[in-house]
Amino acid sequence: ELAQYNLANIRSKHITRYVKERESEGLSANSIRLELAILSRVFGVCVENWGMEGLRNPVTHATKPKAPKGRTRRLEGDEEERLLEAASEKLRPVITFAIETAMRRGEIVALRWEHIDLEKGIAYLPWTKNTTERTVPLSPNAQETLNSLKRNISGSVFGMSGDALSKQFRRACKNAEIEDMRFHDLRHEATSRLFENYDLTDMEISEITGHKS
Repeated sequence: ELAQYNLANIRSKHITRYVKERESEGLSANSIRLELAILSRVFGVCVENWGMEGLRNPVTHATKPKAPKGRTRRLEGDEEERLLEAASEKLRPVITFAIETAMRRGEIVALRWEHIDLEKGIAYLPWTKNTTERTVPLSPNAQETLNSLKRNISGSVFGMSGDALSKQFRRACKNAEIEDMRFHDLRHEATSRLFENYDLTDMEISEITGHKS
């Protein structure tokens, strides 16, 4: 609907109506906020780069959906042992590697042997969610996990797609009777352990994990 309007005629009420429509379609608050950020950037480019100084940005005055609270789920008690025991032979090293490196699911499944330097103990990520490359140090456990793997002729370290990984992880959690656990929670677990087990600054940890803030 918004595309039918001239930019100068779009008002905050139109943005608010758009938000309600997207909510009724089942879109999450975060996804809607991302869409609004893109739309806001369109108006910013018009004003800053195209000489349309008189154009108002209606997104700034529209009511935005509240961002949900971040998840704080961590492995508790013997959940790590139970999860590894219930995991398939192919999934088990992925879980260990995720906990040791704080890498995202997409980064793990995209990892290739050519990106691994076991002598230096690092993994190079040429592409990440934030579109910036980074180098992740590999702990002794992470290196041991990689050394235990058979080399896939395709060059993929773990030889799994993101969907297959998530499906196997859900099955392992179910078999281990672990509730409300997602694969992404392992990244939170790993990041928390970096703070707890190593004498690193916030900046040093963010460089390892790829967090922007």
